Amino acid sequence: MDALKDACRASGDYSITLIPYYAQVIADFDTADTVRQRRFESLQKLHGQLHLYKKRGYDAELLCSLAARKAELIMKASTKAEMAQLDRPKPPHYDGVKFYPNPYLTPEEELICWCETSLLAPLDNTAVQRYMEVFSQVFPEKANWAFGEVLQ
Repeated sequence: MDALKDACRASGDYSITLIPYYAQVIADFDTADTVRQRRFESLQKLHGQLHLYKKRGYDAELLCSLAARKAELIMKASTKAEMAQLDRPKPPHYDGVKFYPNPYLTPEEELICWCETSLLAPLDNTAVQRYMEVFSQVFPEKANWAFGEVLQ
């Protein structure tokens, strides 16, 4: 299944990236129907969110990476509370000095949040630093090219 997931992710289409996860939900008869239903609904919500991001012009590589990483989290979740946190993750916690990531928010989602936030208002130095850190997690090669030694 991992080879299939990798091939689907390499397609460059987030819809195709999600196919193995939908198939896994449908074919997993060892899991309770309520859990399967929640996973299916979460995958549908994720698909809708990815569609919105595509319409806003986000990079296909970013969307496929987000689709795969978030779908993996959805497949591991089993409770209603976990699904709710995955469907509506909170932003990272900021304690006045440092940002602490939310385990239900993927780096790709956080990167998109920073992109959206930066359109609304200028980011302060701490936020810019976090933005660059998350960008480096999602796009290590591009970050090395764009930021060079700034992050080291």
